Amino acid sequence: MKKLKKLFAVMLSLIMVLAMGITSFAADNVIGNSDDTAEIKVEGIDSAASVTAYPIIKTTYGTNGDFNGYEPLYTTDPAIQVTKKADDTLEYTLSADQIAQIRAGLNADGAVTMNPEAEGSTTYTATAPLGAYLVVVEGSETSTYNAMVVSTNYKNVNGKNTIDTDKNTATAKKSTKPSLDKNIKNADNTTTKHNTVNIGDVINYEVTVDNIPEYTGKYPVFNVVDTLSQGLTFNGEDVTVTVTGNGTTRTLTKDVDYKFTKEGQTITINFVDTSLTATGKTGYGYTLNDYKGQNMTIAYSATVNANAKLNEVGNQNDATLTYSKDSTVNNNNGTDEKKTHSYTFDIDGSVEGTNSVIPVDVTHILNKIGEEVKKIEVNGEEVEVKAALEGAEFTVYTDEDCTVRYQQGGKDYPVVRSTTAGQIELKGLAAGTYYVKETKAPAGYSVNATPVKVEITGLTFNDNDELTGWTIKVNNQAVASFTYGTNEGGKTKFVRSDSITNKGTEFVNGYNILNTKITELPSTGGIGTTIFTIVGCGIMIAAAGLFFASRRKENR
Repeated sequence: MKKLKKLFAVMLSLIMVLAMGITSFAADNVIGNSDDTAEIKVEGIDSAASVTAYPIIKTTYGTNGDFNGYEPLYTTDPAIQVTKKADDTLEYTLSADQIAQIRAGLNADGAVTMNPEAEGSTTYTATAPLGAYLVVVEGSETSTYNAMVVSTNYKNVNGKNTIDTDKNTATAKKSTKPSLDKNIKNADNTTTKHNTVNIGDVINYEVTVDNIPEYTGKYPVFNVVDTLSQGLTFNGEDVTVTVTGNGTTRTLTKDVDYKFTKEGQTITINFVDTSLTATGKTGYGYTLNDYKGQNMTIAYSATVNANAKLNEVGNQNDATLTYSKDSTVNNNNGTDEKKTHSYTFDIDGSVEGTNSVIPVDVTHILNKIGEEVKKIEVNGEEVEVKAALEGAEFTVYTDEDCTVRYQQGGKDYPVVRSTTAGQIELKGLAAGTYYVKETKAPAGYSVNATPVKVEITGLTFNDNDELTGWTIKVNNQAVASFTYGTNEGGKTKFVRSDSITNKGTEFVNGYNILNTKITELPSTGGIGTTIFTIVGCGIMIAAAGLFFASRRKENR
């Protein structure tokens, strides 16, 4: 019995050893199956809306699930070369051009979403089937990221297969997003996004682009398009472009470093053009990588012309930067836009939305009136007003003594004549102080030579640098204020409110410049006076003749 027990124990031990041998043998021959996965990761992503891994080389398996090799999922020119090395590792190379071709036609089948390793982490991970992946980062508010390649594969180590993760991690290659700014440059070198101008003024503009990107793909885009309103005339045939960084400033040259074009009111400065002649230009037509990460300034000027929009409308200048977010992808572009506003004013009460429904000849700001009284209807009431005078002439000055003529575009502002409605119109004025002096009165009236001080003041702007209100003062009194409000129709627009209301004998709104009639000397006497004058003159002439004749006689 004891012998049987010993024999049974020996047999059991042999069975256990054999079982272990079978397991070990199986491990030496099983080299992977289609259920295998591994971790992939990307480090250094500061912010992103999405990080996605797209399979570009897949691992293939036989009908029984055993590992066979690797297969590219995209056709490129040249073709992607993929091999399984002797140790079963995946071997491949991908050029920037091949990546660009893949990126242009990405297939979402099998794509894997990558997520932060922890809250606030800059490392994104995912568990995915073995193979190679193109990782695309999108939606970052601060940076642009190049596409990255990560891979996992099998590896045979001492006859045993393991999963190789030597290439499963990529470090994000990023650059700060380029940003655009647009300003008006003043004479004292300060800048602003709005100003007020006279017709004929020259406005100097400055467009800046920070963080010029680095491009590696075949689809680079980098240009600035600036559109001027009809009231602005571009000066010259080019712009000035400088690049600053690393302690140096470099001036770029038209047709060498950038292409300049002008079409209508739009100018374009394009930094990617195959016709450029710069030394070291890439095959895709740019030298941007020579000054990657640096800052660019584009300067030019425009003149305010006679088509300038007046008052609240303003004269806009819109600049747009268009750039490749990923130069390996066609049409994967971002934009940045900025605007400046230039305002010029008129004095004639023409802004829509007056608070009072009254005839046009009493809505003016400056009125020329005489002594004649007439009756008109104002807001349903009949009132007496002094009638308008047409044809009075005024000269505009910039000083209180009226010695310096106001000029537009280097020329004296034309003499202003009052209209049939008595309106004195001044157009194309910047905010400031002016003096209006009558230099010629209508026939039968005396000149009112007292200068009238006119101010455009009290300008207000919103956060978008758009005009929201202004006031016109005459002789230090607020005659008209224009503010952004809502009219009776419910539409939001500018409305005028007047602080001077002179009812009864003068105009209802505005400031009135009065002329008085010339007093004529009355004619007295009749024809007898004329005859007496003629006879008297004849007697005087005869006496003078007799006097000279007698003198000659005495001299003899």
